[in-house]
Amino acid sequence: INDMSRRSNSDIVENIDKIIRLVPKTTRIIINNVFPVDENLCRLPRANNARIADLNHRIEKLCRLTDNCSFLDIQSQLVTKSGMLKREYHIGDGLHLSSRGYTIWINALRKSLHEFRK
Repeated sequence: INDMSRRSNSDIVENIDKIIRLVPKTTRIIINNVFPVDENLCRLPRANNARIADLNHRIEKLCRLTDNCSFLDIQSQLVTKSGMLKREYHIGDGLHLSSRGYTIWINALRKSLHEFRK
């Protein structure tokens, strides 16, 4: 999300693609979605949920085209009905996860890693 203030979504995805290409094909990669923000509180320039959704769509598409890559999307677990990061899952700034938010993320990562072992 920090890159969003200085790079286009296309540039961000291009950088992710370059990194993926450097990883050996025998190594499994998990890329999680860029988390939504509470737009009423988040002060990160150019970061809004519509743009984040577009970026996530592009990253997910990239992962689908890469055999050793999985996209982990936990957005639905973190957002309100209006698509904002739930207050209990951020530290009060609308951006950084709280311990409850990290717990959801860690549990999803564990599940994804467990599925890799199958």
